[in-house]
Amino acid sequence: MAAASLGIGLNSTGAFSFVTVPRNSNVNVATDGNGIVGIVGQGPVQKNQREAMVQFTNNGTEQITITVDLDTDSEGTLYDNEGGSGSVVTFTLAAGNSQFIDIEAAVTGTITYSVGVSSSSLSLDTTGTVESEAGNVKGAVRIQQPNKDQDFTADESANEFVVDKVDIRDDDGDNDLDRIEFRVREGGSAGTLVGAKDITNPPSNRYNPNSVTIQPDPGHTIKSSTTYALTVTGYDADGNFASETVEDTTSGGGGTATPTETPTATPTETSTATPSNQAPTADFTSNRKGNSQNVDLDASPSSDPDGSIVSYEWDVNTDGSIDYTGQTVRAKISSGTPVELIVTDDGGKTDSVTKNSN
Repeated sequence: MAAASLGIGLNSTGAFSFVTVPRNSNVNVATDGNGIVGIVGQGPVQKNQREAMVQFTNNGTEQITITVDLDTDSEGTLYDNEGGSGSVVTFTLAAGNSQFIDIEAAVTGTITYSVGVSSSSLSLDTTGTVESEAGNVKGAVRIQQPNKDQDFTADESANEFVVDKVDIRDDDGDNDLDRIEFRVREGGSAGTLVGAKDITNPPSNRYNPNSVTIQPDPGHTIKSSTTYALTVTGYDADGNFASETVEDTTSGGGGTATPTETPTATPTETSTATPSNQAPTADFTSNRKGNSQNVDLDASPSSDPDGSIVSYEWDVNTDGSIDYTGQTVRAKISSGTPVELIVTDDGGKTDSVTKNSN
């Protein structure tokens, strides 16, 4: 080989650590992915989400073998396009082809990785970094209540907003509930912010007070015949969050926003009984990500004929222990593992179904 030109396009350094080539060869640095081996760092990525970390391009004329290795194994999981995964992945790349390596980061901050490239005529070792930012895992934080408009009152007579039912939980098992935000807007969820309250350092696993009172902003008076929207957002220390919005429309004649119930006659023995609550139906799908142990479980096929489902619980291996909660979750399970889904509706009735993961 009379001459060699290797290009490295890493976002962090724009260079490579060292290159091994035959004696008397010229080594020049190309920009971005235009060298014989193009390596272009991606990112930033979100924690707990699978996203592109680095792109490789083989601009040479022969097949190359590439190994990517996380410097700290516990910082995430790597994925190649051939179904490989782990803290280290090795794959081949034909001449003229490109491939992304993805990462599902387990931490936030700077993640460092090493790259080794080899073929019959070259050897390259370098390092790169990717920045991981806080992401959101659906189901890690759950707002059990408020979940109905009846849970929130805009009280004109007292000039205050009252949340009658509050139940916010850390649902991924690490007990790191971090803060709760209450935001009230006049004119609906897209209206003007007129009240706010933050709860910092709540109980780490569950925030469940009897009620929460939010004072309007200074100088603001709750108006009659007006819709007020409350948005409650719970966060954990990993950056995961969940939100729920409920509304109350004040009455037209002043006074409390909660309408007075119209007295009704005492039912006679011949009155028709209120229909009983019907149980929900549990169902789910599972979708494995390549050859990895990551399986997306989706309970959206579940239904409730006369209400809504308020709780989704997942029991992996059907051992009686709840491993995940939420309508959709990503679980690390082997193919054929039994998974039970238990759903609960707003009337307290439950249903369950068990399937083997794909």
